[in-house]
Amino acid sequence: YGQPGDLLGHLWASIAAVGLYLASWQLLPFFPGRDAEDSRKVQPLHAEVGVAQRSKPLEVLCGDSIGVSHLDPRRLLLTVSDGMGSGINAARESRIVVKLVEQLLGSGVDPEAAAGIVNTALYMRGGEESAATIDTAIADLDAGSLELLKVGAPPSFLKRGEVVELIRSVCWPAGILDEVDTQVLAREILPGDILVMASDGVTEANQAGEVPDDWMYAYLRDLPLEEAQVIADLILKYALKTAGFENRDDMTVMVARFEREQELE
Repeated sequence: YGQPGDLLGHLWASIAAVGLYLASWQLLPFFPGRDAEDSRKVQPLHAEVGVAQRSKPLEVLCGDSIGVSHLDPRRLLLTVSDGMGSGINAARESRIVVKLVEQLLGSGVDPEAAAGIVNTALYMRGGEESAATIDTAIADLDAGSLELLKVGAPPSFLKRGEVVELIRSVCWPAGILDEVDTQVLAREILPGDILVMASDGVTEANQAGEVPDDWMYAYLRDLPLEEAQVIADLILKYALKTAGFENRDDMTVMVARFEREQELE
């Protein structure tokens, strides 16, 4: 620039251009690229849930219990509980756990405090037969967030395409110790994600493997995306096959598939 006035004029022109750009971005709903960015920020989800269950041979009742409820219209609560042992006693304890968890979380109690209350209730009943696992997932379908709480429960699996994340928490089942050390695990959920929760009768079906739940990780990685109920049925069927069709424990699989509403229709 030969003259200072030329430089100053160019500077003011640049400032005016930036101001015009910012104003257009805020005020024009049809601004190029705006819709794509907004869709990435807000993607309300809908959940499709499937359950498959099989009781231990010679037992009338399955000792695992499940719960599917809503804390509010857009927050989904999924619960799986495995009562210690099998049969009627295990079913009674696991059902108590599911109902207590649903009532406490529905009343606004935070997940960690709810786990402590359930643990105390079972501990006061006394004995290992009063113990049960707690496996909960709270899905906020508007925020696209997932909170998981595990007390003595086997790992859950979050599948996104061909990538599978194993979500694990080490803790004794509720009712064994006077206190439980719990932690809420937070994850993001996107359209197409699949959450798999299961009792150890399923995850540990492969007793011959070095790590019992490795089979399920490998199986889910290559599993095609299907309806939630179809996935639950396939997992249970393959778990039975892996166990040699001799399930040594109650078996429960719960699957949640998250999609946009039009993609579930």
